[in-house]
Amino acid sequence: MYMPALTGQTNIYRFRVKHGMTKRFAFTLAEVLITLGIIGIVAAITIPGLITRCHRQRVETKLKKFSSVMNQAVRMSVAEHDDIVFDTVSAENMGNRGAILREWYDENLLKYLKAEYTKDYPVKSPYVKVMLLDGSGFVSYISNSGTVIHFFYCVDVNDKSCKLESYDGRNTFLFNYYPAKKAVLPVGYNIPDINTLKNNSKSMAAGCYNKSYPNRHYCTALIARNGWKIPSDYPWIK
Repeated sequence: MYMPALTGQTNIYRFRVKHGMTKRFAFTLAEVLITLGIIGIVAAITIPGLITRCHRQRVETKLKKFSSVMNQAVRMSVAEHDDIVFDTVSAENMGNRGAILREWYDENLLKYLKAEYTKDYPVKSPYVKVMLLDGSGFVSYISNSGTVIHFFYCVDVNDKSCKLESYDGRNTFLFNYYPAKKAVLPVGYNIPDINTLKNNSKSMAAGCYNKSYPNRHYCTALIARNGWKIPSDYPWIK
């Protein structure tokens, strides 16, 4: 077989290879350290922002889902029973309100939610804690007036903030069941003014941007009013 003659350049290259004279290109230690430093700076700048965006999206998604799932359960109960009744608990029966609440849940909501009670509160307690399939949940009780069911919704039901009277705007958010409307709605749902939802301080229910924990009653309503999107100036997830 014919083999073309090797050029002088090829012979020189083979000579260098044979005698270990070829050049090897690599990064110096200083170049590696500088590169790692740049990567670290970029990561320090971008990662916190990514974490915040992920947290915000998680909260937005779960709040919207909870509202949808709860009200779908209410509608299903109405369709099955022709109505969904929550009788006002009288002063004489307030000591039994926990049992009344559980009975109402069992009949009207839990069988449609695929949820279960946790063991945080005993059966005879006036309070219940419920875990949903997605890891969220709520703590609930009938108000002292006997007319309203409070839901302290928790994005993460296992977080230590998931407890009574907790609506911190980070993990816990306040909903109520309103019998007249047959709906689970954010507290403050009927307030049209965004600034009131943010900064209200003239009534028992405080605005979402209130610095006093846990007096942030209107965070849920604020996010719902914004299309279930957390406002850009929201101070509690940043």
